[in-house]
This record gives sequence, structure tokens and C-alpha cells, in this order.
Amino acid sequence: MKIVFIANSFKTVFFHALVQGLEKNGHQVYWITPSKRWGNWLIAQGTESEKILDITVHGEEWTKGQPLNKENVQALAQLEQCSGLLTHNIVLMDRLLSKKPPEYSLKYLAVIHNPIEIFLISHQIDIIFSERSLAIELLTYQISQKLKLLNFSIDPVRIPNGRFAFFPSFVQSKIARVRNANSEDYQEARSFYARYINEKPKPSYYRLLKKSLNPLKIDLERTKKRLRYVGDRVQFNHQYVFDESRPSLPELIRFGLRRVMNSQVIKVTRPFVKPQNIASKRPFILYPLHLQPEASIDVFGSYFSNQIELIKTLARGLPVTHRLYVKEHAVAIGARSLADYNKIKSIPGVDLIEPSADTFQLISDADLVISVSGTALYEAALLGRPAISIVPMFFGSLLTVNGMNPYETPLAKVLSNITNIPEESNGEQQIEFLAQIIAQSFPGEIGDSITNPDCLLEENIKNVTEGISKFLETYCD
Repeated sequence: MKIVFIANSFKTVFFHALVQGLEKNGHQVYWITPSKRWGNWLIAQGTESEKILDITVHGEEWTKGQPLNKENVQALAQLEQCSGLLTHNIVLMDRLLSKKPPEYSLKYLAVIHNPIEIFLISHQIDIIFSERSLAIELLTYQISQKLKLLNFSIDPVRIPNGRFAFFPSFVQSKIARVRNANSEDYQEARSFYARYINEKPKPSYYRLLKKSLNPLKIDLERTKKRLRYVGDRVQFNHQYVFDESRPSLPELIRFGLRRVMNSQVIKVTRPFVKPQNIASKRPFILYPLHLQPEASIDVFGSYFSNQIELIKTLARGLPVTHRLYVKEHAVAIGARSLADYNKIKSIPGVDLIEPSADTFQLISDADLVISVSGTALYEAALLGRPAISIVPMFFGSLLTVNGMNPYETPLAKVLSNITNIPEESNGEQQIEFLAQIIAQSFPGEIGDSITNPDCLLEENIKNVTEGISKFLETYCD
């Protein structure tokens, strides 16, 4: 098959590591890149320039060309009709384009859509793999729907850890189905479920907590990673011209300094409260904050991405008999300002819970867990606790409600409908779901060379390559 990967910063290194194995299995690999930096890197690794579409060659068209015209708008409107994904929403989903003048962002999409479509047609591409975080990835999804091409994001299934699957939409409402679960899958599911219930494993990012909450230390690991991004930008700055996927060098430095300053202010002021110290002992609903910017909230939950306004809406519908516990994400210290936390704390009925609080204990004690698309929902559902997603999710069959608009349905109404749900589960529904997840997923870590360098280990690359190859054989043939 003819495959396209969309380059995405240092994840490009990971994607490229898969190429040799895929080509050995008879596939041809092509690239679309929003960055000359990564186009040049691919060529340096031996990729033929004819197999790369570097959209920055059209940079002057969206920066200096003619204003957006009726023909541009009609072309984008056609993509909306084919995909169900709206162009303005793409702009707001993208962490960089959303901060630029709207006409500039729309012109960027209008200019690059035509060369992408021509590239896909001229090379007779069969399938596209990418993330779902950049505007170019979402635009290419629209184009693939128009051309009736297969397009998947390759993402972790979250639980069980160390497995990945293929998601056919720009959200994660469903996983591409590969095969029926067999007896081995059910055996593995039962074994995993028993361990999960007994051990309640902490997420992989939990080890960062002690560092991020210690006011006497700077998180050296995270700082080193930021410096690598800055160093790459300094070294290859001339290759980032017209790159709309990465912040400029000044923006990158400002972002890093702002996060460090926020972290230090938060560590000194400590705006959070421990659950055991809350004076009111009323029942509560748990809302775990999403790290932001992040695809899980900005893309999957785009219409609900303003979390402060969302929390206000949840609180408006909260009966006075309950509190709303808003728990900060374990690695989000620095991403939000003290002013953001003060806004959350000023909302009636809301308590801002410290990030080091035991999430599993909070899930167990809560009358309900609600989130846009967070993993805490999945954890709660596996433990048999009531959980509601605000947008539909692939683990929705385990949830109390899979996709609920809180602007239409108040929490008071939801609580009145779930009071009769049993607190304990025999686990059969969870085991059935886990067996199906195991059947539709493959072992392997998905990541990039900076945030998760272990993803480049030889054994992992072998596993992921084999998983993609099996997927292509079973799903696509």
C-alpha cells in the first residue's frame, strides 16, 4: 500500500523509524510536512525528495498573496460538507493558528489544501497516518474524506498501558475494528482486570509529581526537554520559515519562561486544598482538569475547550447538596496561572483539589466523575463507578452516559437518574470491554524522541511496525 505520514516535530523521528520495516513488507511511504526543517531532515535520512510534500514552498502565497476570495471559501466549504469538520473549528483547535488573525489562518488552510489534494491523488495514496493536533493534520483528514481515502491517527488506548490502536475520525469516539476477541484475549483481560482492581496503577506521568510540587527544586527533566526544543529552533531557525506548526523562537522562550514563573508562584501560594481538609463534608462530583493545550480537550472536546466556563456551567447545574471537586492534572503545574485558579475557586460550590491527591480514592468517594474526554472516566468505569463523558469516547460502552452536553443537561438531573446504580460491579462488562480492546489494539509505545525517547528502542519499533503491518493486512485488504 501507499502510505502517507504527516510530519509533526520530533514525532517525525519516531514515524521515520517505522519506515524501513514497512517498506520491507512491501509498502511505499510518502510524507507531508508543514516544516522545511523536517522535510530537510527526512531527505538527510535518505528519503527521496519526490516523496515529500513540503507545504512551506507555498508560504508566500498565504503570507503575501491575494486576500481570501470566494473561490477559496467555496473550496473550504466543500471540505466541510465531505467531512463534517468545520474550518473555523480547525483554526480554534490549533494551538498556534487560533492565536493569529482569523483571515491569516483561513488563508493558510485555503492555500495548502490544493497541493495536499494533488499530492494524494498524483501518488495514488491509499492510507494516511498522523496525529490529530495540527491544523494541517485536520485539513488532510477533511481532504481524505472528500477523496474517500483511509485516514487514521495511531494513539495509545490508555488502558491497558503499552498498547495502541487506530482511530478513524478526528476524535476518539471509536477504534477501528480489526478482529473478534478470542479466548486468549479474554484470559488476558481477566488477568489484567484483577491486577487493575487490586493495584490501581498510577499513570506513567505520576513520577513527575514530587518534583513539580517541591518549591525547592526545579523540574530539571522537563527543563531539559524545553531546552532541546529551544536548541533545535536556534540551530535550524532558518528552516522554520513559514512553519505554522511550531511557535517562533521568541514565542517558545516566552512560553517556557511563563511556565517556569507560573510554577514558582503556584509552589509558593499553594492555591489547592487537600480533600481531607475541606470543611464541608457534602457529597461531591469529581471533575479532573485537562492539561491544556492538548488534543484531548482542544480537538476531541473543542466545543467545551474553555474549561473555566465549562466548570461554571457544571456548577450552575449542581444541587446545593453536592460540591464540585476540580482536581488539577498531575503535570499541569505552570500551564495555568494563579489568576486561572482564583477564577475556579471563586465559582460557587467548587473546591480546587491539589494535583497530588489520590485520584483513585477521589473516584471511589465521588458520587459521579465527569470529564470532557479524560482517562479518569475510563478508570472510574473500570472500577464500576458512575462516570459521564461530555463528548463520546471509544470506552463509552462502560460509561453511565457517553456524551452529555452540560449546557443542556444540568448535573442535578443527572444525579437524580444515577442514584440507583450499584456501587460494586462484578467486572464482567469491564472484562468483555477489555478483551475487545486487546483484540483491536497492538503492543507498542507511541511517542516522540523528546518526551518519550524509549519509543525509539529497537524492540518497540519492531512491535509498532508489526502492529501497523498486521492492521494493514487485516483491516485494509
